[in-house]
Amino acid sequence: MTTHDSLYVQLLEDDYDRLDPVVQRFHTLRGHTILHGRCLIDGPTSILGRCLAWFAGVPSGRTEEEFTFELLANEHEEQWTRYFPTTTMCSRMHIHDGELVERLGPVTFHFHLHAVGDALEMELASMTVLGVPWPRRLKPDILARETGEDGLFHFEVSASLPMFGRVTAYKGTLVVP
Repeated sequence: MTTHDSLYVQLLEDDYDRLDPVVQRFHTLRGHTILHGRCLIDGPTSILGRCLAWFAGVPSGRTEEEFTFELLANEHEEQWTRYFPTTTMCSRMHIHDGELVERLGPVTFHFHLHAVGDALEMELASMTVLGVPWPRRLKPDILARETGEDGLFHFEVSASLPMFGRVTAYKGTLVVP
């Protein structure tokens, strides 16, 4: 590992080699890359969930359509722009204190990364909203998982909050060169 490696290589270190080759290829992409695939979105389950989805800029509604992913990446930060059928979601990531920090609008997530078998899983450590720490007792249940299958990059993300229900859920595939 060198400081020129991707964020994910830097954080996973030797465990990075356990990931499926498609997941490894995805996380070594550098510069400006556009990928295409398909995505199934399951939106919020409550009115409050819809308000939170709008506030955070995450996809809502229920649809399955073509999906475009744009990446700007170097060894210090990555910008992911996801072009969903109903919304565009942009986040920026960097490393801080051994965690992957992802900023999505006014919300900042701190994740621990784990290689589970040949899959990548992200575990939410903490989050802030508008710079204010989110109460631990209201910590969202977040699933973020990446796998490779049939030569495609598979992703699955869902987020729900106590009392709010599901805020967003989406899963799909991308073709990785």
